[in-house]
Amino acid sequence: MKITPKQYAYALYELCKKVPSSRIDEITKEYVTYFAKRGRVKILPTIAQELKRHLSSVDGNIPVHISSAHVLDEQTIAHITTAVKKKHKKEPVLSFHEDTRLIGGVKIKIGHTVIDASVRSYIQQFKEHISLG
Repeated sequence: MKITPKQYAYALYELCKKVPSSRIDEITKEYVTYFAKRGRVKILPTIAQELKRHLSSVDGNIPVHISSAHVLDEQTIAHITTAVKKKHKKEPVLSFHEDTRLIGGVKIKIGHTVIDASVRSYIQQFKEHISLG
């Protein structure tokens, strides 16, 4: 059975919970060394991302990554923040990425859920609908 990056992240979290905070740096270094010795350094960024996601959920936060074709105005950001708070009952931690390939609209990733409200996605769906008909 293959262990996933998410499982490695949870294991590190649980291990660090049980030791004094003065030892966390040492344990983290040993953890990284473990992967380096096995030639699996490429998995570390994914483990770090999963650990960050888990820590956010434990803290009552939820990571929200927003991609848009242009910088979003404050009203749009406030609307997204309010909607996430209402649905997930957690404080959203927003990160932004400009992606001109989207043409317009937004693509929002909340945990493992993706909401694609981009113009590019609508055009693709329209093309698929036309080809089926």
